[in-house]
Amino acid sequence: MSGKTGQISYFNSLLGKLLNQTYRIDSQVALGGMGAVFRGVQVSTNEVVAIKVISPHLTANSVFVKRFQREAKVGSLLSHPNIVKVHEFGETPEGILFMAMEFIEGKTLDEYITHSSPLNVMRALEILRPLSEALDTAHKRNILHRDLKPANVLLAKDSQGKEVIKLVDFGLVKLLQPDSEITAGSNLTAMGEACGTPYYMSPEQIIGQQLGPTADIYSLGIILYQMLTGKMPIESNNVRQILAIKINQDPPVASQKFPFIPKVLDVVLQTALSRDPRKRYQTAKELFDNFQKAVFEISLEYSQATQPVLDQGMISELRQEYSISQKDLSFSNNSLEQTPNLSPIAEIATINNTATKPSNIIAINSPITQVPPLNKIPQPSEIDSSPSINSNSMNSMNSDSFSREVHQSSISPRETSEKQVKFLIITVGVLFGLLIITLALYLTQNP
Repeated sequence: MSGKTGQISYFNSLLGKLLNQTYRIDSQVALGGMGAVFRGVQVSTNEVVAIKVISPHLTANSVFVKRFQREAKVGSLLSHPNIVKVHEFGETPEGILFMAMEFIEGKTLDEYITHSSPLNVMRALEILRPLSEALDTAHKRNILHRDLKPANVLLAKDSQGKEVIKLVDFGLVKLLQPDSEITAGSNLTAMGEACGTPYYMSPEQIIGQQLGPTADIYSLGIILYQMLTGKMPIESNNVRQILAIKINQDPPVASQKFPFIPKVLDVVLQTALSRDPRKRYQTAKELFDNFQKAVFEISLEYSQATQPVLDQGMISELRQEYSISQKDLSFSNNSLEQTPNLSPIAEIATINNTATKPSNIIAINSPITQVPPLNKIPQPSEIDSSPSINSNSMNSMNSDSFSREVHQSSISPRETSEKQVKFLIITVGVLFGLLIITLALYLTQNP
């Protein structure tokens, strides 16, 4: 058998095989054009490991073998909690080229974005932090990843249930400077050769220019853009068109293409995705710090009230509907316009104090059992805690005529008490309704 069918058959034959008397292959996890990844066990420790095996037709390619060996060496040297650790690499007497790595059971960031994007800014920040720290660690060792994409990021849980994010696959790794600890294939990519995934490649990577850390930062910026929008900055099924646009045009401003993106993020994304490497963030930490600052500004903006807690127009409409539904209570529209600027509770009490039925008048600060006499007009101090009103102000409120209406009332004390209790129940109901409306408005502004 040959081709894909033969490759599948070959990898199936490896199940249960013991590599160099050290690693046992148990099950297949993934299959690609260049090889397969298996779940296995290191027999001496019984530790679960991931075993990457190269396709047999590639073992004859000396350049590819050197690149594979370099990936293994880089993985063993980069010690960081957010980079998958390589335990060992080698070749069996039968010519099987393999690499034993830390086993991470989870999903790729690519899968996560597909099902969960667009992500909120806080979630994107949680994912960006470990990726930035992992990249900075590699860059300090003069190592570029060159194939940074969501498919090379793993999301998993540790034994305590805490999320762990790991950067994998340094197969296209590039050394910025010679490293004495990495000797195999230190210059495997010729000038002008483009390696990587088109969607995530930087413009200078496409045209084969000399690369620096900013090439990885460009790819990280694409991942951030994708997490926040669920889309790519450049969308096309034509690879040549994608590459041409990257080289000749700056990416579209995110907030113009996606109105739900806060404008404060535009500067961060545009800087990370600048065509000119000199205008980008120079380190992954710089990108993360600026994004974190923007997220902080967004959180401050959304924590502030974008409109009054109580919308007066809405309250007026509710009061009108309420007055219509209550035949025994009549609210005056004129009195609503003349109501002093009081607290919501005092405001409702003042409105009801101007009702045509004096039996509804109570002192808002008094206990329920303390009902003012019918022959007494409540003083302003009983309604609100503001300074007392002078006699001229009282005259302007026509208190004399209002007092005469009170003296002329023939309502019995029992009816008064029932009305007051009913009024209190209604008032509490109105306040509770306003609270629900306020909460709904707040949640609308803070999804």
